[in-house]
Amino acid sequence: PTIMIKDDTIFMYYYGDSDNTATGGSIGLATSKDFLKWERYDKSPVLKVGSADEWDSNWVESPTVIFDEEHDLYHMYYTGINEEWRIRTGHATSKDGYTWIKDKKNPVLREKNLDYSDRNVWDGSGAGVAAAVMDDKIYLFYASQNVKDTLKGLTNPSIGLATSLDGSSFSRCSNSALFSTTNFGENDYGPYNPTVILEDEKWKIWFETGYGFGYIELEREK
Repeated sequence: PTIMIKDDTIFMYYYGDSDNTATGGSIGLATSKDFLKWERYDKSPVLKVGSADEWDSNWVESPTVIFDEEHDLYHMYYTGINEEWRIRTGHATSKDGYTWIKDKKNPVLREKNLDYSDRNVWDGSGAGVAAAVMDDKIYLFYASQNVKDTLKGLTNPSIGLATSLDGSSFSRCSNSALFSTTNFGENDYGPYNPTVILEDEKWKIWFETGYGFGYIELEREK
């Protein structure tokens, strides 16, 4: 799940699946006043899968939500998977946190190597399970891995960064990843699914791996 606090309401957006097959899994909403007692929104899911021919036709998951005070607008970034198991990042907006509209430009972040011709580019096979942070612009931390490892059935993702001024059009900040588990003496099963905050001009990043959870601090580059 992801948490968004607005005024006196705590919004929790979460992934839900009715039969444990992932297919058709969508994003629901529950609210709370105290973090302890939660009430499911009666019109959940608030974000559903796309139609059969769309990029998010199989399931949607891993929401991250930020609030743009200047434009009084909620932004949700979420992972979508199609029938070919292409993992990409979509964008939806809301004026109230309950009713969401998918971006017509979706997916806003996708695999860098669309035809899989370069099997070594680090984010060639997808872009998903992202974390969004809003400061002077929107920063989107995402996970991916190269096509070579994907075709071998390996799980060896890294974390990259893309930014946007309007919430829809993203530019990758580098041709290389921010970090991988090789930074910590490991080389498989992570990192992915980051959670990020900006504090004292440092990115503080928690992330998931196949052997536990990790943490890293990185200087923010202007």
